[in-house]
Amino acid sequence: MLKSSLQQVGFVLGMISLMAQPITVHALETGNLLLNGDAELHRCTKDWTAQTPVPAWRVLDGAASVLCYAAFNWAQETPNLPSVASTNSALFAAPGANTAIEQTVDVSAASTAIDAGGTQFKLSAWLGGWRNRPERAVLTAVFLDANGHATGNPVVISDADANARAHLTGLIARQQTGTVPANTRQIVVTVQFLGDLSSYHNAYADNISLTLSGDLPNLTPTAASRSPANIPALDHVYVVMMENTNYADVVSTSAGSVSVNPKMPFLAALARQGVLC
Repeated sequence: MLKSSLQQVGFVLGMISLMAQPITVHALETGNLLLNGDAELHRCTKDWTAQTPVPAWRVLDGAASVLCYAAFNWAQETPNLPSVASTNSALFAAPGANTAIEQTVDVSAASTAIDAGGTQFKLSAWLGGWRNRPERAVLTAVFLDANGHATGNPVVISDADANARAHLTGLIARQQTGTVPANTRQIVVTVQFLGDLSSYHNAYADNISLTLSGDLPNLTPTAASRSPANIPALDHVYVVMMENTNYADVVSTSAGSVSVNPKMPFLAALARQGVLC
């Protein structure tokens, strides 16, 4: 009888002990907060000198492009890719010298969690280049408050040069994590394709991603979609063909504006009067 009573008491104490265990709330990770991080929102090109639109990204300098992975076959080159399999058909590249593309992510919906200091970020991408060429891709994230002032140190991922790739053509996976600084309301992500060589794609980026984790019920990624064409009615369309000259040698982008090389004053003057495509 005494043994049975002790067993019952032990069972009750065990149940109380289980009930007293703290309930752990696992931080949830958002999906990718960057739009078109995989370069799949625009038809890619197999032309190694072509410039294309890069939807959702703003071209700050140079000339950016969405390059087909199939273009490497045409160049008789097999890019070395991370072990993680990719079903992508395209990647970002740059036929212009020192090209930079940028995207701003609004995280103000997570202000309470960010200011409490428990929100983590993960910035990642595939970055690479061509063989032992010095051109390379660099990924940067800058944390800003509501007034555009920095709230902490920027995150820079720059270790994807030729040495890191063993002088092979291809991309390598890179990632950095940390805590989002308090008062952050927007995160500006920039990809720089560094190098002095223009007209050829020698620096690459793909699968660019920014995710946050924590108590973030109000922060959700924006669904990526192809933007409908909004082309105004045109009176005349002129096609200018330049023999042995690439688009990036004639047309340049700087601070978000597009212009024609000033060494071509007549064409530059015409471009200022119309729409440059």
